[in-house]
Amino acid sequence: MKKYFKTVFLATAVMVSFASCSNDEIVDNGNDIPEGETTSFILTIDQPQTYAASDDNATDEEKLITSVDVFIFDKNDQLRSHTALTTNDFSETNSQLTSTKKIPTTTGFKRVYVGVNLNKDLVANIKTMGVGATHQLLEKVENNKVTELGNELDNNGYAMFSKVVQEPTFTLEEAKNLVKVNVERLVAKVVVYEKDGLKKKLESGDISTIEFAVGNVNTKFFPLPKANYMDPNYIETTTDLADFLKLGYSDSYYIAANTEGTTIAKEKKWNILENTSKGKRKSQLTYTSIRAKFLPKYFVRWNSTTKKLENDTRPGGADTFHQVKSDKGIYYFTDAGQATAYGNSCTPKVTPVTFERGWCYYPVYLNPTGTHNGASKAEDKFNVYRNNIYKVVIASIAGPGISKITDPTDPTEPVDETTNMTVEVTIEPWTLNTQTEDLPSN
Repeated sequence: MKKYFKTVFLATAVMVSFASCSNDEIVDNGNDIPEGETTSFILTIDQPQTYAASDDNATDEEKLITSVDVFIFDKNDQLRSHTALTTNDFSETNSQLTSTKKIPTTTGFKRVYVGVNLNKDLVANIKTMGVGATHQLLEKVENNKVTELGNELDNNGYAMFSKVVQEPTFTLEEAKNLVKVNVERLVAKVVVYEKDGLKKKLESGDISTIEFAVGNVNTKFFPLPKANYMDPNYIETTTDLADFLKLGYSDSYYIAANTEGTTIAKEKKWNILENTSKGKRKSQLTYTSIRAKFLPKYFVRWNSTTKKLENDTRPGGADTFHQVKSDKGIYYFTDAGQATAYGNSCTPKVTPVTFERGWCYYPVYLNPTGTHNGASKAEDKFNVYRNNIYKVVIASIAGPGISKITDPTDPTEPVDETTNMTVEVTIEPWTLNTQTEDLPSN
């Protein structure tokens, strides 16, 4: 039987209740609790009643529970036990899942962490490296590798982990052994929407076929988030560019932008790991690449005899064109040779820019307001946090974007916040972050 979280995961609680299996007695008179006595506990996954009865921003797959891993460490952060549970180990009553299997542990101070839907490699790494060590999602980074992110972190349920450590002191007395653990998804979600009524017939031409992808996705993370949500690549001097998944450039990598009214179940999305940066440089920040087909309203050709521009026939649909920006204006050509000839006639000479198959691109960096946990701070600007939805709404497009997207490689290059697109970014539960973008002309 499949089990689901029915509430917002940002606030989902896991309750662990412990039952004694020993006849030894604990005298509750202020004496020290003995260490290492055998006991056991029952795990209860509880949904807090202070939140809505459903997570309207999550699909069934994003709420699915397939496995629960309980990690218990001692005060020296040495692993003392790990217990793996499946949904068959739980009974369901109302909004609560309670394990039917007792989990062994020992008395004394412990640090408890809970993971949900973790793959076997991550479980093994946590057991050997702990929860505060750096873990890397993928060993090899190539174009299009971002497509495998979903396979690693949302296959058979989205991976989740404790939000904070819980530090109980276990006794042999059942009533004393109560622990609550908040879990949240390890990934964030990026979706792009066209605003209802988005104007696509522009003075300079027509926009069609809007798609999006993600680039510069972090691969390193801490299972347990740091208090300030720093990720392993937070400090720019320690950033290794190979730690980021670059943007894939194939057509199959880009997916259609969503339109208003799209249901959550049919929503096109990308999943990414959280990515925070102190220096806010392009090489350290995750972005979404929005692309659209552009068909200029007017085309020209170069008359090599008269040395003048003449009107040319407009193609029936978006296709490869060449743009020349001179001091006299912006001109569009269907013929590359004529565009080059005109560019050479300009003073100074101008090199044409080619838009392959009419595609133009708009890089949009996420979370420009620095919103996190309900507050906006300058130091959180462009940071992407786990368990958040980053919803980018295209509010307007002023003209064609840039002719191609290249991976940011200069760690000293700051983000250029001027773009040819106006977008709105909102964060909502999961937690949703929405930003509106007006896409300007290049």
